[in-house]
Amino acid sequence: MDAVFPLKRSGWEDAIRYSVRGLERFGRGLDRIFIAGYKPEFFEYGKRIIHIPHTEKTGVPLAARMWEKLFAICSDERVSDEFLLMNDDFFFLKEFSAPDFPFFHRGSFEQQRETDSDYRRQVINTLEFLRGLGFTDLHYGIHLPIRIDKRKFIATYKFFSLFDEFDKLLPRLCYGNYQQPDSIRKRDRKIKSLDELADIGESELAFSTADEAECDELGEVLNWFYRKKPEFEKMRNLFQSEKNKELFVTDEDSAATLDKRYTKPKLLAIAKETKTPHTEDNNKKEIALSIITHLAQPIDPAASDSDDAEPTLSQTVQRQSGRVRVRVICAGTLGPKLLKKNDITDDPRYVALLETERGRTLVEKVK
Repeated sequence: MDAVFPLKRSGWEDAIRYSVRGLERFGRGLDRIFIAGYKPEFFEYGKRIIHIPHTEKTGVPLAARMWEKLFAICSDERVSDEFLLMNDDFFFLKEFSAPDFPFFHRGSFEQQRETDSDYRRQVINTLEFLRGLGFTDLHYGIHLPIRIDKRKFIATYKFFSLFDEFDKLLPRLCYGNYQQPDSIRKRDRKIKSLDELADIGESELAFSTADEAECDELGEVLNWFYRKKPEFEKMRNLFQSEKNKELFVTDEDSAATLDKRYTKPKLLAIAKETKTPHTEDNNKKEIALSIITHLAQPIDPAASDSDDAEPTLSQTVQRQSGRVRVRVICAGTLGPKLLKKNDITDDPRYVALLETERGRTLVEKVK
């Protein structure tokens, strides 16, 4: 069975990176991963991960765009007859079997809350429409994957496209209530902060993120929790295009600094190379790429390079709590520990090129 992500460009592009890592870590019975629509540049497309080009129409309702993208996916002969429909903000916490993945819903029409959100209004309108036709009215728009049978989806598409309300009906809700599989009611877990993530612990199969979630902070946790990258995920590299000029080496202190949008989690990278002339571009690149190589790896102060153990969510959240999100690179190598704010050290392995007081380096001075 394949997994498919219908994707559009979002404000947090790393979400798809971590969602795919979660699939790779916990998914069983999965063959390939398809991404339909927007194409992230940090994947190496080939046999394992495949892109389906699709351009969304402008000036049409969201539901209509969703119908058309799903129809394009189901019309693609490369996609398995049944596939797991994903979103980029689904993050797995436990092992699961894709071919046996249950159908989940969030309750019936009467159990839905009225809100001012456009999406919620579409949910209510869709469920009301389904009830009017005599179908069940279960909310299948839970933030978990759903198994889609291509043949059944196309039949669903053809049925509902006969109605004038078609472009305002949500496809997942129509598909679930039209096909009526055995399904389980489940609480929808969307989190906004690390505190909410800590409350989930190991109890949930997966979680999602709310629109107002603290993405940078959560990104640090997910980058460590899903520390093992798939082979098709590229290393972050600032030299992929000419427009990336954020990396520079100053003549004063030969420090290489990375722009924050390339460092999720946020890091401060400082390299010192006293033996290399500053005028040689190749040497500058060598120093910079050495830094990027380290930044691209999972960051943990206690783990060695050979530690392949997968952390639990509790360990990951606990590790994040109370730490200032700063790493310092000394002489082009990653420092061995992540210091907490107000820690003081005189060990040159920890920090470099920072102001000192009485011979001691204050971590709080790291910006």
